Amino acid sequence: MNDEDLREIMIKRLELELGLPLTPKSAKKIEKNFDDSVIILEHFPLEDINSIKINGNNICHDNYFVNESQGIIYLDHAVSGLLYVQYVYGLKPEEYDPLIDLMIEYENDNSLNKDASSIKENNVTVNYDTSLGKGALIQSMIQDLRNKYSCVVEMI
Repeated sequence: MNDEDLREIMIKRLELELGLPLTPKSAKKIEKNFDDSVIILEHFPLEDINSIKINGNNICHDNYFVNESQGIIYLDHAVSGLLYVQYVYGLKPEEYDPLIDLMIEYENDNSLNKDASSIKENNVTVNYDTSLGKGALIQSMIQDLRNKYSCVVEMI
């Protein structure tokens, strides 16, 4: 297997681990009776807002602020009517490329002690601190991304 194929496999594996797309995806939000100044999008992190319309009228980029990491759009004033938002979401490559590179390096590691916590030969035992290894670093980096993009939903 070449490195490009392995990279694609690692990207898919990381997408499954995180529950977030690494390749950009398009989405729409349509709400018939919108009446607010805050738009909460289902998918995030946001990469781009293609259009925001209320009752078919475009809302200019100068009239809103976007929190990309949480998928929230703050309008400068409350609007009401039919809301239509078209957007692109997904992680930016600079957020996951170092992790993918480390995952590929780990996958290509064929050493006997890669996953071992200890090796014993005759009367000699060598213990490894697995908290400092590549596997632990990969899990830590995955958890950091999970924490960064986790969403707390409050049920009413």
